[in-house]
Order: sequence, then structure tokens, then C-alpha cells
Amino acid sequence: MSNDNSYLGMVFWDGQSHFFIDGDTMESNVVPLIKFDTCTGNYSSYKKQMDDSWMEYPITKRDV
Repeated sequence: MSNDNSYLGMVFWDGQSHFFIDGDTMESNVVPLIKFDTCTGNYSSYKKQMDDSWMEYPITKRDV
């Protein structure tokens, strides 16, 4: 999606109305997803850690 490997398997937002999912699951071994918290109105996703655990991260504005 972004031609930047740091986004591989991640979800990112343009700060306006577009969310981008870099979903090359064959390369990242991750199925990216978007989580919306109805109480806070915040978006987040998950990133797999080196120890195979999952870390939730907020989806914030990033330049594409």
C-alpha cells in the first residue's frame, strides 16, 4: 500500500476520512484489522510482537 515496509501488516489513517490497511498477509503473516471503541470514539489495531504476543496500538495520523 505505502511502499514502506514499516507499514506492512498495519493499519494507518490519513487524519481525515481514509483508513489504509496494508494487508499483504502472505508477507506479513498478519490479517490487519481496525477496532473502534464505541465508548471513547478511538480506533486501534494490533501488532504481533517477537514473542508471538499481540500489542494493541492506537491508529493515529500518518503521512502516506
